[in-house]
Amino acid sequence: MFSLRTFALAVPVGFFAVVLIPFWVPVLLMAGLYYAVRYVWLVLTLSEWCPEKVVKLVTVSVEEILFVIRHSWDGIRIALGRKNVASRQYNTFKGTKMYMDIYEPATPSRKVLILIYGGAWSSGSRWGYTLTAKRLAKDLESTVIVPDYAYYPNAGMTEMAHQLYEVSAYVEAAYPSADIYWTGHSAGAHLVMLFFLRMSTQSVKMIETDREPLYPTPKRIFSGVGAEASPLPLPPHRVHFNKIPYGKVKGLVLIGGCYDIRKHLEWETARGVATYSGMKNAVFGHFEANSPISILEHLLKTHGPSKLRALLSDFPRTTIIHGSRDLTVSDGQSQSLYALLKSVSVPATYHHRAPVGHVDILTQLHSNPEPVLLEILKPVLSTNGEAPFKKYQ
Repeated sequence: MFSLRTFALAVPVGFFAVVLIPFWVPVLLMAGLYYAVRYVWLVLTLSEWCPEKVVKLVTVSVEEILFVIRHSWDGIRIALGRKNVASRQYNTFKGTKMYMDIYEPATPSRKVLILIYGGAWSSGSRWGYTLTAKRLAKDLESTVIVPDYAYYPNAGMTEMAHQLYEVSAYVEAAYPSADIYWTGHSAGAHLVMLFFLRMSTQSVKMIETDREPLYPTPKRIFSGVGAEASPLPLPPHRVHFNKIPYGKVKGLVLIGGCYDIRKHLEWETARGVATYSGMKNAVFGHFEANSPISILEHLLKTHGPSKLRALLSDFPRTTIIHGSRDLTVSDGQSQSLYALLKSVSVPATYHHRAPVGHVDILTQLHSNPEPVLLEILKPVLSTNGEAPFKKYQ
């Protein structure tokens, strides 16, 4: 006899068999093919052949495939959720049109949050941050803007940071009366800090012997720690960043960032992932000039704390966040930056006790009812960071 219990069981099972399986099979096949090709390429381009490196590549590739499977449902939600996303062109970089996605809250807001995504300076897309940005716009009651930017091999780190100037100019023109906040994750946090630090210190001489060229040659590849032995030719004195008015920028929020490129390369080498990291290629041998920590240390040494305090007197209030379970970037990076900023009187807070990893601090926003990041961000945006959330400090 066909009972209600049988019907209740048959409907979801039948739906899964008829609808989901045909969809998931091509998705998983495509993901598997992508990572298989990527794995073969990584093995073929190894500078040194050894069983340990091959085993590490196999392990990482398997972990990446499992990650895709776990988050493929998010990919479906992203694809379905992009119908109502507004995209605007804000610049052209070497002939390529650059766009930003704009997420508006349900009610108009004076707050604008600019989100710069990460991706090891060599990957990433605004498309992948659809769910993250939608959640932030809704719960923070703020306009959220996610711009694309050119990265390696089309741009080096200086060019990446300089593109943020174009983002800033566009946003300030589009939202003239807004309170603007910048946030970046991972490599994005590095670029936000590098951008604002270079704007603040344009009037002094930067590190002359170790700077990235304006138009680097993408074919130049470095391997190993200390690969800056023969850097590319230096550009004229320095890349110029016109200073934007800080009055509109109420705060920076840096999430899981890397601020000392040389030390992060050592960290990646110890983890066995430096072989295929995009960072050492994107820096083009000029480690110190692209490291906010090195720049601050250099300016402290050459100009002294008093002059540096004067240079950074109007630097935006900075919130630094680093998950206690982050294994991708050492928390020593955030610790060191926080200590340096405090030493020159930049208003800064450091949240390092949040029980999250490098990626899930953002992916929690996709479905978690109480994500850690929102706990920290809500007080920052509601009080301009003057009454920070203390739970994870």
